[in-house]
Amino acid sequence: MKSKIQIIAVDDDLKFLDRLTSFIKEIPGCELMACLKSGTDLLGIIGACRPDIILLEIEMPGISGLETARIINSNHAEQKMVAMSIHQERVCLRQLIEVGFRGFINKANVSEELLHAVFCLSRNKQAFPKSGFQCEKGISGLK
Repeated sequence: MKSKIQIIAVDDDLKFLDRLTSFIKEIPGCELMACLKSGTDLLGIIGACRPDIILLEIEMPGISGLETARIINSNHAEQKMVAMSIHQERVCLRQLIEVGFRGFINKANVSEELLHAVFCLSRNKQAFPKSGFQCEKGISGLK
């Protein structure tokens, strides 16, 4: 019997993190390992605990989610990560893929998109929306 899908959620918006936690707990077969409020917090534990999926806000103070993903990807290329942002129209899909993300969740639609992302990644598929990205500018935050 397969164990539960282990998830770590990272976001500096604590209200959103509480909401996300509630949604994760409602998904059968999933377990929330940790809720963290920064990329620095995630980098501090990623060597010791290996979640199946990391849900990572890409725009955070300090080290951005993009830079956090790049660092994780350089050391653990197999790690499945899903980017999250409320500003999908400012996100460059190519940039997300380059730093190691395998999916994207628009935070405004988290209740609809979370289950799809977890389902896809648990089957080794990507979970990116088919449209809505801006590739000319992209979000800053990648060193």
